[in-house]
Amino acid sequence: MRYMIKQKMLSLGDSFDIKDDDGQSSFKVKGKLLSLRDKMILTDVDGKEVATITRKLISLQPTFLIHRHNKLEARLWKKRTLIRQKFGFDGPAMKGVTLQGNIWDSEYTFKRKGKSLAKVSRKFWSLSDTYGVHILDDDADIVMVMASAIALDMLRDEEAQG
Repeated sequence: MRYMIKQKMLSLGDSFDIKDDDGQSSFKVKGKLLSLRDKMILTDVDGKEVATITRKLISLQPTFLIHRHNKLEARLWKKRTLIRQKFGFDGPAMKGVTLQGNIWDSEYTFKRKGKSLAKVSRKFWSLSDTYGVHILDDDADIVMVMASAIALDMLRDEEAQG
C-alpha cells in the first residue's frame, strides 16, 4: 500500500493529510499551536487519535517520542558523531528497526533484521512538502511507520532552521 503525505502550505501550525493510492484520506496530522514543545497528533479518518508525536524538551540530542493510547511506543533520536549523524529507534513498537538511505532528502527505508518494512520518498512528488510512504511488508505497523516518518520530517525541518 502506498500513502501520500501532503503538508498544507497555508495552515496555521503544521497540518498534513495522508491519502492512500486511491486518493482517499487515511490519516490526518494536526500540530498544536503555541505548544510548549512540538506536538503532532495523528488521527484516523474519523478523527480518533491513533498516535502523538512530541519533542522531548530536555535532551542532549534531538529526540522525539511517539505515544499510542497514552503509552510510550517509540523514541526516535539523532546522535551527532565526528564523522556523521546517526538516527535510531528504541521502544517496543520500533525495536530492531533501522533506517537506511538519506534522511535529509527524504529517501530512506525502514528495515528490521534486513527486511524492508517501508520506503519513504520525495522523489516522485513535484511539491517540496509532499512525500510518499510505501508499505513493503504486510506485518509493518502502519501507524508507527507514519508517525516515525512525520517525526523524522519534524527533525529534518528543525535542523534546517538551525
